[in-house]
Amino acid sequence: MKGPFKFILTLALLVSGLSLQAQQARLFLDIPGIYLHTSNISELTQNAGLGADAGFGIGTHNFMGRFQGGTTVTADFDSEAIEETIDFQPFVRLEVGAGLWRTNGNKCAAHNSNAFTAMAKGGMQYLFSLDEDNLQYTVGIELSYFRIRDYKNNMELFLEGGLNTTTEKLYANFGFRHFINLRAY
Repeated sequence: MKGPFKFILTLALLVSGLSLQAQQARLFLDIPGIYLHTSNISELTQNAGLGADAGFGIGTHNFMGRFQGGTTVTADFDSEAIEETIDFQPFVRLEVGAGLWRTNGNKCAAHNSNAFTAMAKGGMQYLFSLDEDNLQYTVGIELSYFRIRDYKNNMELFLEGGLNTTTEKLYANFGFRHFINLRAY
């Protein structure tokens, strides 16, 4: 599975790069993102917690690339000694996506209008605290909604999920992400 995924990820990066040359790129600083997290939906009560990250995204209304760094903290809530099951996973992540990214469908940023994200994405993440399988590959979707308050600062409610192809487990994140439009400055 890793071979075809690497090819698809490389192809997505190439297509995103060519698209950015044809359209004016949008630049976003995502700081912070705070969310509920599980790296294995099938064992939700044994692997649930919180995540926090910061990142930088570049893209158009239809393509994006994003680099993030952060950490997740999970625990086994079925355990008698929950404090002994707490697991910190600091990470860096690179992902690309195609679909609708932080847009209202009209490709304009009108004050007091609704905007959303609906995209397929894939990427890779490096987990610093694992002894093996540190580099992991993911494919999934991201959905979000926000109200455009101004051109500079906004906060979105997001839901993302997908398949970690390295561990072959489904993951999910649900939370808020503050983002700053760097083109507005």
